[in-house]
Amino acid sequence: MKYYNKFWLTAGAIAILSSCVDDNLLDYSVEKPESIAVLEYLNQYDVLKSYVDRGSAPNFKLGAGVEVGNYNAQSGYYSLISSNFDEMTSGWEMKHGAVVQSDGSLDLTTVEKFISSAQAMGVTIYGHTLCWHSNQNASYLNSLIASEIIPAEPVETELITNGDFENGSISGWGGWGNDTAPSISDAGDGYGGGYALKLQNNTPKQSWEIQAAYDPANPFASGEECILSLWIRGDRDGSISFDAQDTSDWTGDSFGKAYFSTEWKYVELKTTITGDNRTRFLISYGDFEGTVYLDNISLVQTIVPSGTYLEESIITNGDFENGTIDGWGGWGKIDYDISQPGQGAGGTGYAVEIINLAAGNPWDTQFAWDFPFDLEPGGTYYVSFDMRAEHDNVSVGFGLQNKTTYAGTDASGITLSTEWKTFDWYANVPDEDVRDRFLFSLGATATTYYLDNVVFSKVSEMGEVIEKTSEEKEEIIGNALEHWISEMVEGCKSYVTTWDVVNEPMSDWPDATQLKTGIGNENLAADEFYWQDYLGKDYAAIAFKLARAYGNETDIHFINDYGLESNLTKCKGLIDFVEYTESRGARIDGIGTQMHISINHDREKISQMFEMLAATGKLIKVSELDIALEVETPTEEEYKAQYDMYRYIVETYKAKIPVSQQYGITIWCPLDSPEDSYWLPGEEVGLWTLDYTRKRSYAGVADGLAGKTLFEEE
Repeated sequence: MKYYNKFWLTAGAIAILSSCVDDNLLDYSVEKPESIAVLEYLNQYDVLKSYVDRGSAPNFKLGAGVEVGNYNAQSGYYSLISSNFDEMTSGWEMKHGAVVQSDGSLDLTTVEKFISSAQAMGVTIYGHTLCWHSNQNASYLNSLIASEIIPAEPVETELITNGDFENGSISGWGGWGNDTAPSISDAGDGYGGGYALKLQNNTPKQSWEIQAAYDPANPFASGEECILSLWIRGDRDGSISFDAQDTSDWTGDSFGKAYFSTEWKYVELKTTITGDNRTRFLISYGDFEGTVYLDNISLVQTIVPSGTYLEESIITNGDFENGTIDGWGGWGKIDYDISQPGQGAGGTGYAVEIINLAAGNPWDTQFAWDFPFDLEPGGTYYVSFDMRAEHDNVSVGFGLQNKTTYAGTDASGITLSTEWKTFDWYANVPDEDVRDRFLFSLGATATTYYLDNVVFSKVSEMGEVIEKTSEEKEEIIGNALEHWISEMVEGCKSYVTTWDVVNEPMSDWPDATQLKTGIGNENLAADEFYWQDYLGKDYAAIAFKLARAYGNETDIHFINDYGLESNLTKCKGLIDFVEYTESRGARIDGIGTQMHISINHDREKISQMFEMLAATGKLIKVSELDIALEVETPTEEEYKAQYDMYRYIVETYKAKIPVSQQYGITIWCPLDSPEDSYWLPGEEVGLWTLDYTRKRSYAGVADGLAGKTLFEEE
């Protein structure tokens, strides 16, 4: 499944471990809480994996879903998992989105430590997962197939046609405010000989009271840089100034001053034109007494033709390097402020630090930038930002909103870890509604977020846009899949010999016999990427062949999906897809059924599913078993029902799946799910409580493995 709960072991939790804890595995024991006295019989159970019958089922593996960071810390969690289970499946850390970086390279640092920790305890690792649609670095993959924008060549336009005066005239030039009008110099007075523009002032005034001017045939282009260059000298030292002017209101953009002496000097000045009606080039020299010569006057403006480009970011305080969070605000169970220096992206500068104080709905806590204007209807905007959280596998929503009606558009989701990661998104503003707010929805997880380098730019026209063909996309994505699988499998093959190669291929609606697709979904999460949409139905065959080519020949390869026990049509569809994939030359060793169910699940359907899977002759693995109570305050009867269902699943698996096909069962939530988890938040779904106390569900699995009731509850 997409989200995985995180198991936290705190010093306080360790301090209250009861005698029901597997304290024979640890180096300490403490007083037993009275609240679990009724469960004293659980103390008699041995470690869970001791109840696997190695004689009749030598290859059966009892597995656990784990949070790798906690396991790598080698705390009590490490001891509990290693002592009770044969195998581990990582919830997040071996997936594409966790490993593949923005440049396509793989960072296996965490995975390598996981392997080392597991190897030290003799616990195997089930690789999860190689080819999935979720938890992908979709930004990187989409960048590979993005349309190519060919910028149009900038055009340099010379605005002055008579700037070298070699025609012996000052045609186009004029002036005012002086008894002596601008004139052409004597022959030989120009730079290097020839002619120059001669400006003479005998009565000093304010600089703007005496001016020379040239009106270009075309006005200055607003928003573009203009470069003025010229040669200048005077009959004594001095300076004069230059402007681009709007003659309707006398506003303008200054090029600054040119300083000169009696020797010819080359001067280059620049300005950015800020108005739409700058039609005059002005030289102001009223405060200089004497004669000035100017030659080879040039006004060059670089004009970018229409096409697509990113305008300047509308969010003006997105890097927080001014040490403030001006312009940003939030609401809900929130506390926010500028971070300490050095806490920005990359460990430098500032970020904004946002604390969500209590878990709830994602929209309960939000952080936003309100634009002072409405975004352009029908416009496209590019969004980019760096973000991390204090916890791993934290999901965050973001998007555009109408701050009056709260209508939203193009909301997207991302998954954060403790490491900085860059996310980007193209947002399309609807034609028919206002969007004037950019916001993050942070309410689901009680954690601290850090946000930095926010860019929000309008996509404007420039150059030629070249779309990649479907054939080109197929080749590019095929190469990306090979790069990912080859690097991942080769990097782990010394210890990881079993892989979930293709995960969750089948659709849920409207036809569970067909593959999932992202086509037609305009609101894909930021980490969603459907390989099958580019590689076609054979994508699974490609993935299995790659895993076989780069791994060990004896590796065991699974296809895995959820809901098979609820939707037998989907189960049949998956089996048919396995047959199709193998007809394309791939080899699939096993089928995984996740089994995220509740205590009230239809047992007859569970039995039928196992029978259908057994009939394939493949290895069968219960890959992500958890059984939810689905009530806020469970009763003793509901806890006992949870015991019964765990036991039923284990016993039915053993009864319906031939021993030769039994790969094993993985408990997805060994511990209950914390309140701030994205997977079954607050659900008492585990075999242990969060303080590592055994539950009846522990006995359910143990009794199911043993095939009998080992110890009676008093």
